Amino acid sequence: LLNSYGSSVNRIPVIGCGNEADKRHHYYYELPDINTPHTAEIRVGEGVEGFTMELWTTIPNILSISLTSPSGQSTARLTVRSNTRTEFQFLLEPTRVTIDYQIIAELETSELILFRFIAPSPGIWRLNIEPLRIFNGRFHIWLPLSEFLSGEVYFLDSNPYYTITNPANGDSSVNVSFYDGNTTAVALSSGRGYSRNDIVNPTLAAPGISVLGALPGGRYAVRSGSSAAVAICAGAVALLMEWLLYRIGNPTVDSYQIKGILTIGARRPPGVQFPNREWGYGLLDLYNTILEIR
Repeated sequence: LLNSYGSSVNRIPVIGCGNEADKRHHYYYELPDINTPHTAEIRVGEGVEGFTMELWTTIPNILSISLTSPSGQSTARLTVRSNTRTEFQFLLEPTRVTIDYQIIAELETSELILFRFIAPSPGIWRLNIEPLRIFNGRFHIWLPLSEFLSGEVYFLDSNPYYTITNPANGDSSVNVSFYDGNTTAVALSSGRGYSRNDIVNPTLAAPGISVLGALPGGRYAVRSGSSAAVAICAGAVALLMEWLLYRIGNPTVDSYQIKGILTIGARRPPGVQFPNREWGYGLLDLYNTILEIR
């Protein structure tokens, strides 16, 4: 739906890549062969009411899983059946886990295993992954955003990449990561690419650390994060559209054209390869963008 909207003329979605890169909510691994299982470890703190977790892989990879609780109790290996739901009630602890298994998910060739933990016991949970078929062996596991967790939940061996939050993984939108405008350093929490199907995202980066902005009533405040960066980029896109529509005389423009123009004018510090997972095609530079396309 968002890609369709972004393909409309004079409608440019600008979306922030989120603040999840340093939250330890993403896990990535490549199984080397069909005979080598793997275990991912999840730390659950005290007082967590519940949480969800998603494991994604690409068909023809086929994976089966089992769970081991902090007390050492293990479930049976999950039977691979499409569009099925399985519930486990642990005997030695109050935890209940519901697992939904989908071999074809999101209108694409993907396998999805969705976990719902209710009253999880604190400690180290182990997700045991067993390959049944191997194509490239790659899989991802994601925990929810920090705002949707009631306590401490994270992977012990997390991966900071593929942490762009939806819907900033689309093709048509301008997807914005953020950096420190004073030092030109990548922000540790800025969502990093690429998307799961390796589309190059983010599109580019904008300042998002200690940004001074206006508030109602004539007041000002300093803010940091993805929202600050996407506001700056959206303003730049609006100014660029005004320049194209009224100064240059283009009757229409779409998001793909805007993305292309922005990447042409993006600033690329020397010694850094572009595109990359932190900054996409470079740093937002509206002045240089206009100079480049005049």
